[in-house]
Amino acid sequence: PREILMLNKRWAVGLAAGLAALLLSSCGNGNSTTVTPPGSGALYVLISDVPTCDVLSFGLRITGMNIQAQGRDTEIPLISSATLLKLDLSSLRDSTTVLALTTLEAGTYDTINLTLSSPQLGLYDPAEDPPSRVQGLSYSTLTPAIPINPPLTVAKNAVSVLRLDFDMLRSIEVDSQGQI
Repeated sequence: PREILMLNKRWAVGLAAGLAALLLSSCGNGNSTTVTPPGSGALYVLISDVPTCDVLSFGLRITGMNIQAQGRDTEIPLISSATLLKLDLSSLRDSTTVLALTTLEAGTYDTINLTLSSPQLGLYDPAEDPPSRVQGLSYSTLTPAIPINPPLTVAKNAVSVLRLDFDMLRSIEVDSQGQI
């Protein structure tokens, strides 16, 4: 009985070690299945915001997003003009969401160009029943060029992250009483 117990322990340890070796060998080298062209790196573009009082929703559509390499006029699409992303920026209160996942040529990038449409605010208004209203917005431009400062460096075979903070508080004009 004691010999059988020792044999069973050895068998269990050997089996566990063999399974661990098999599991580790099947994991590969840790690379994901995404194929990155030589001389390129991966880019994740994120967007976030901080809440603003009385704004229940801030909806808009992103119909294009391009990035420019430093010192070049050529724009590289991150979101094609055929794509329509609907966002509610107020839902990004203290959180972040992914706008784009792409591969870029290794290099330095200093500008993001967005194409936006249909901005609307959902506002808390205690004078209304129910206490909310929707207000359309007009901006001086729906195609802002956003400088990346410091410039973004995408390294060969590396992952880079660019985080856009919308800053709703500075994007919405208010009157002297703080009303939108």
